[in-house]
Amino acid sequence: MTSDTLQRYKSPAELGNALKALREEAGHSLDYVSSETNIAVDVLKCLEEGRWERLGSKFLVKSFIRMYCQAIKTSPRPFIEAIENIDESYRRDYYFERLLQRKPRRIKNKSRLVFYATVVLISSLVVSGGVYLFHRSNRLPAPNPEAVHNFVPPLPEVTREEEAKEPQKSVLPSVGVVDRENSSLEALSQKGEIMSGNEGPPLASVMEKGERDVRAPELGNAETLQKVEDNSLRVKALEEAWVRIWVDEEKPVSRLLASGEELQFADAVKARLILGNAGGTEIIWHGEKLPPAGKRGQVVRLTLPDDIPRIKKQP
Repeated sequence: MTSDTLQRYKSPAELGNALKALREEAGHSLDYVSSETNIAVDVLKCLEEGRWERLGSKFLVKSFIRMYCQAIKTSPRPFIEAIENIDESYRRDYYFERLLQRKPRRIKNKSRLVFYATVVLISSLVVSGGVYLFHRSNRLPAPNPEAVHNFVPPLPEVTREEEAKEPQKSVLPSVGVVDRENSSLEALSQKGEIMSGNEGPPLASVMEKGERDVRAPELGNAETLQKVEDNSLRVKALEEAWVRIWVDEEKPVSRLLASGEELQFADAVKARLILGNAGGTEIIWHGEKLPPAGKRGQVVRLTLPDDIPRIKKQP
């Protein structure tokens, strides 16, 4: 190949056309050259068409031309020398470099997009949850102040053995503030009512199921009444108070006493009490008035006479 021939190949397209002409003259196809060189057919087409930007630098182009010429039984030296005179401006490496530079940028943008989407989603969930809880709290009914004020703590269950035992003591509800001009103990005994200034509801309407029948004592002489007074337990409500009382081994008695109402138990040896308003309840044990067992509104449990020393020591 002369110097004129080398000068004629001033572009990749011209050199590629020369290679293609030699291949066709030798009677070989691109598939044959591909099988001999293990170069893809697309790469061989790029080599013949002068699209060397797909192949990379001159070093790679020279390698492809050497193998190409070996396959068609042609010397590659003239083409290798011609490549040195071809300007390498055909290279598009900067294009691939820009693609490589964009990859991290795209990944970074995707990560930012995922981050912002996550933040927006979490913020939306927090706001939605807050709005839901706010409306839900507004829909809930407010507690009834009267029900809260009259709350009664849970009581111990009465065992079957206690229910099976027959009552041994009589329960004598004493009269609180009684209009003596219009009523008497005998009238109260007949009506079965507890009086506290004004007529209260019948005892039958306030008695709980399975509890003792509480009735007014029958009239007796002064000596009998004094004996009952000396051995009795009296629980008087200075203000509205709920009480539950076990006397000896008998069934419990539960009452919601109005101010001035009183329960009296004759021949009480031992008693257990639950006072729903300890500060508003007065206890008289065997004729002795005890100090308040607690403060107003306080729930207190007592065992008499065991807790009497402790009650007296309270400030």
